Amino acid sequence: MELNFFTLSVQFAIYLFIIFILKVLYFDPVMALLRRRDALTVGRNKESEDLAAQIEELQFAYEERIESLRKELDVQRVGAIQKSRDLAEKKIQTAKSSVEQKLNRAMQELNLEVGSVHARLPQASADVAQEIVSAVMGARVVRL
Repeated sequence: MELNFFTLSVQFAIYLFIIFILKVLYFDPVMALLRRRDALTVGRNKESEDLAAQIEELQFAYEERIESLRKELDVQRVGAIQKSRDLAEKKIQTAKSSVEQKLNRAMQELNLEVGSVHARLPQASADVAQEIVSAVMGARVVRL
């Protein structure tokens, strides 16, 4: 077996030609497609990371806003409770002063009545004593 350099060079040339054709028609498009797919995957991964960071920021802002609203509502609630307490205290004081005024008027009327009874008491006791004496002497029933 002899080594034929012409056949070997033709086969090597055919091999290089096929490699060049395959590179241009197959390997380069496939590699471009794979690079594009990787770029899209990396891009989408980056986009999803950005969206996740944005969601995290929005969640944080939402929680901060909720907390500030809770604090604001607590302040309003405390204010409303204090206002209600003040109003109730004012009504209690008004009712208390009204009751004290009525009590003072009643005490004054009672004192006037007691004074009037004290003024009429000597005369009434004399009249009752006279009535008792006449009843005992005349044996009649006393009606008071």
